[in-house]
Amino acid sequence: MSRGGGSAGINRDNRPDWWERATNLASVLSVLILAVGLYLTNDFNRSQLDSIRQQLEMTARGQQAERFVAAVEQLSSEKRNSRIGGVYALAAVMRDAAADAGSLSSEGAARQASSDQAAVVEVLCAFIRTHESATRPVGKDPKRVAESEPDIRAALAVIGRYAGTEPVKLDFGGVMLGLDGLDLSGAHLEHAPLAFASLKAANLQGARLAGADFTNVEFYDAHLEGADLSGAQNLAPNQILCAYVNDATRLPAGVNRPRPGGHSSPDCKKPNDKAPSS
Repeated sequence: MSRGGGSAGINRDNRPDWWERATNLASVLSVLILAVGLYLTNDFNRSQLDSIRQQLEMTARGQQAERFVAAVEQLSSEKRNSRIGGVYALAAVMRDAAADAGSLSSEGAARQASSDQAAVVEVLCAFIRTHESATRPVGKDPKRVAESEPDIRAALAVIGRYAGTEPVKLDFGGVMLGLDGLDLSGAHLEHAPLAFASLKAANLQGARLAGADFTNVEFYDAHLEGADLSGAQNLAPNQILCAYVNDATRLPAGVNRPRPGGHSSPDCKKPNDKAPSS
């Protein structure tokens, strides 16, 4: 009698060891192939993303350059309103460059964004030197300085917003700035050449003024609460006698803090009415 099932396939339970090993190896290989595929895909995607990011950064820089050039052209306009528009256009360029400096992926691009901020400050300094008079006393009183034009005041306010890492030397060319009542709170004006400037009733709360030149600067009724004047040059104690200061105001060595309420003392006589704009 013949045995039944002689031609039947190999029983699953009786498969040789090599079959099980081959099956396990195939499973491992499939997992490895999948992992390699995912890695290559992700690597390709990363390369694509890096390429796209670089293209976007280049496009943004091109647009930034166009905005910068257009703003500088406005500064040369004979119309004051156009010049003011140019100042604020540069302020927008500096603000966007500051945002880029903190968000761009590459170190080189971030450094360039910081350099763009410094370029805006240098252009505005040149604008002040060009459009502001070197000597602007009013009448027979050399201590009275005519109020600077709105475009000059706006330019200085924008300069004060600079907080980049690129070192910038502020150079106003020895002009006499009339900045009465100007809001410069929190401004960065370290080592600024402010000699003979008029800052009556100006808001300088929290301003960084370390190392600035305060030769004959008028601070009557100015707010210096929290301002840093450490290392200021040529600041006499009587210059801030009639200013508002507090315990957070940092003063240079040798300059005593005015007594509280000193600005309202009889010694603080209100200066003559503000000089008219020239």
